[in-house]
Amino acid sequence: MEFTESNKQTAEEILKILQERNCTVTQSNEILAFVRQYIANHAKVQFDKLIEYDV
Repeated sequence: MEFTESNKQTAEEILKILQERNCTVTQSNEILAFVRQYIANHAKVQFDKLIEYDV
């Protein structure tokens, strides 16, 4: 994850929701795994440009 203020705030909000719902570590991991898989299956690839690499 790129450490940006926006990503940090998003992560904190997710953690607050899990805490407010009294999720266990196991439940939290399962929820996050489900969301991760959902995004992988439904997100569209967004292409801007190729990154230049030194070879």
